[in-house]
Amino acid sequence: MSCLPAHGRVSCDLCYSVAPVSFDETRREANGWRITANPMAWGNQHAEVVVLGFSKGPTQAGAIASAPHDDIAYKGSRNNVGKILEHVGLLALASGEAHRTAVDRLVADRQGRFHFSSLIRCTVERQEAATSEWKGTGGGMLGKFIKQPFGQDVTTRCVTRFLGALPSATKLVVLFGLGTNLSYVSASMEVFCKARPGGVAKDQQRELHRRKDCGCARRAFCFAGFVDSRLAGRNKSTAKAVGN
Repeated sequence: MSCLPAHGRVSCDLCYSVAPVSFDETRREANGWRITANPMAWGNQHAEVVVLGFSKGPTQAGAIASAPHDDIAYKGSRNNVGKILEHVGLLALASGEAHRTAVDRLVADRQGRFHFSSLIRCTVERQEAATSEWKGTGGGMLGKFIKQPFGQDVTTRCVTRFLGALPSATKLVVLFGLGTNLSYVSASMEVFCKARPGGVAKDQQRELHRRKDCGCARRAFCFAGFVDSRLAGRNKSTAKAVGN
């Protein structure tokens, strides 16, 4: 059974103690961080390739109330997403097709090759100490959230539920984001190892992957074969290709 949710809004109250949970209204706060209950999914529930951002940023979260569902994923960034997917061999453009248009097509395709969402399905925000303003973006946010207790709890629950039992068709997970000094990559790997036991020790994975002997669970998650973001059209978008 696939743990990937179907295309659309996702019903999930795993990280919230209140009932019922209201979509895009219920929130949970702890130590200057908060999450908003608005998990969503796009594409195929039994995809070969799963593409994940970190969380919905302010552009995507701000569009939920007014934009069509298919317009929200990677809103404002689809051109870069297309360039990255093309560079790593996952996207073939039709004649004359723009990167953004290609991603529009893939996101809306419920029977296609891809599933799109984020590592943390709910919106993540951090409260600025100086202004008390909540922001969904900022330097070091990825690694800092996933390494502190509240973030670890939310991330582990989310990864376990939505990535813990991937469909047999899934062969690759593409994870966007680096974090400061690769902190997001390292912390993400630790969460994946908890949610998907059976892999080898993280300090052995890189060399084992090079020898095609990493032993990661179905090898859908292996943090050894990362694609450097500098290869993605030489733009500043951060991307890591995780998997075989």
